[in-house]
Amino acid sequence: MIDRYRVDEIKQIWDEESRFRTYLDVEIAVMEAQERLGIIPKGMSKKVKESVRIDIRGIKEIEEVTRHDIIAFVSSIEKQTGDAGRFVHYGLTSSDVIDTAIAILMKRTIETIIGMLDGLIKASWERAVEEKYTPIVGRTHGIHAEPTTLGLKILSWVSELNRAKKRLNQTLGFVTYGKISGPVGTYSHLPSKVEKIALEKLGLKPEPVSTQIVPRDRYIEFIYSLVMVGEAIERMAMEIRH
Repeated sequence: MIDRYRVDEIKQIWDEESRFRTYLDVEIAVMEAQERLGIIPKGMSKKVKESVRIDIRGIKEIEEVTRHDIIAFVSSIEKQTGDAGRFVHYGLTSSDVIDTAIAILMKRTIETIIGMLDGLIKASWERAVEEKYTPIVGRTHGIHAEPTTLGLKILSWVSELNRAKKRLNQTLGFVTYGKISGPVGTYSHLPSKVEKIALEKLGLKPEPVSTQIVPRDRYIEFIYSLVMVGEAIERMAMEIRH
């Protein structure tokens, strides 16, 4: 997307710094769960949390050699954490980290957009009330039709924005699922208790039936809910412009 059209709040959620920082949050949550269950020594997650700085340039340099973003990311952490580094990514597969992080980023995105919509809905509702009796030309098929009011037109926008917001809230419950279930979803390296504890720390729920990945219908739902918001705003913009 062209930078001038980006929304800073959303850009900051999905930029590389945020993405790698969220990967680290997942890794630390898993380590804390493993410590709680006695799988790794206590205090390892604290050492990682206190030692690691997200070094994007360093990660990129390692990735040029490994050709794998998560291996590069984990290698960067290991270099900074000494002995504690050997417990980073312990028992995990790449999608445990990536898919769980994406769920967190989708959650942040939806919450941010809902906050923005609240402001737009409030302002539009107030304007609809102000213009309740303001007559304007109604249109059908783009040409003049019977008279209507500006308030009614704005109210129809508010109605659609509310539907889009409702869909976002529903989607929030649909996409907040992660996985810490290993290469094919069978918990071959870590018990399911690690997943439950770690995801609870991250504000997520365990994917009921995962494979190597979280099923992509959750991502489709996320994208569709954004399309609904975009369509509602596009309708407003087009009617104001023309």
